[in-house]
Amino acid sequence: MSETILGFDPSKLNIITTTFYRRWVPAQFQWRSGAQVTPEVVDKVRGDLAIQMISKASEKGVRTIVVDGVNNRPFRQALERQNVFIFDETDKGMSASKQQGYRIAQVMPDMVANLWTEPEKVSIAEDCLDPLMTPIFTGEADIVIPLRGAESFSTYPDFQADIEQESNRLWNALLKAEGIIPYEHPGFDNWFGPRGWHKDITGLFIKKYKSTDPDVKLIKPEEYGNALHFPVITALIEGKRVISVQVPFRYPEIQKAIEEDSLEFRAKRKYQQESILETTKEFLALLRSEQSRLVAVS
Repeated sequence: MSETILGFDPSKLNIITTTFYRRWVPAQFQWRSGAQVTPEVVDKVRGDLAIQMISKASEKGVRTIVVDGVNNRPFRQALERQNVFIFDETDKGMSASKQQGYRIAQVMPDMVANLWTEPEKVSIAEDCLDPLMTPIFTGEADIVIPLRGAESFSTYPDFQADIEQESNRLWNALLKAEGIIPYEHPGFDNWFGPRGWHKDITGLFIKKYKSTDPDVKLIKPEEYGNALHFPVITALIEGKRVISVQVPFRYPEIQKAIEEDSLEFRAKRKYQQESILETTKEFLALLRSEQSRLVAVS
């Protein structure tokens, strides 16, 4: 592994994210609590947050790599004012576009570490970079998964906080049953998307698996597993140092406001829970060389 340095150096960190805001416009945001949450509102809120996150990262001297799926020109122009590299999405799909960003980051010279985060997570860039990434830079960890405490979860819509904590418990139980982590392990906040890693192990994050039965709607490695969940499991099995670091993350208030009464967002969170858990079970079966509905692609 490459030589480490004494502490976190923002100039040697790539933040990787993906954007897809077809309806974002540069006009001032007009929505108020209780009003209808339309697709235009969602894209405006999420796009504005993405610009804020990238701006905060830029202020700290971090390089941000954006893989953009729609080429909304006004949004691109807003991003281009920041310290950001923007690429058209060529690999379609949620995991594929993330992995496209990982591969781009891997060829950036003179960098030590990568951090994936959803673009709307402003607080990751504003509040969390130093505690989250320092263990990578000081050689104490290969992968760091941020951990949310009770105060952090209190900033979320109640239903989301509940389902994500339940999902964490169930996902960690799967790994404990396999002996991948010991039963006394407190578990990882796996449902929290961001994760940082030393660039030398990026190969774990770009492996791809596909379903042998694409009609099964819950077995979808191309959505979440390939880019976020399988690399953590593989790293643990290979003896990499995967640690949790508690961070003072705050969910954006405006994002909470548009999501907390939404049946659509509730259904999305429930689908994520079921799909990630079922796909993880298939991945674990594949690792055991047992019958699985997954197969390695690359």
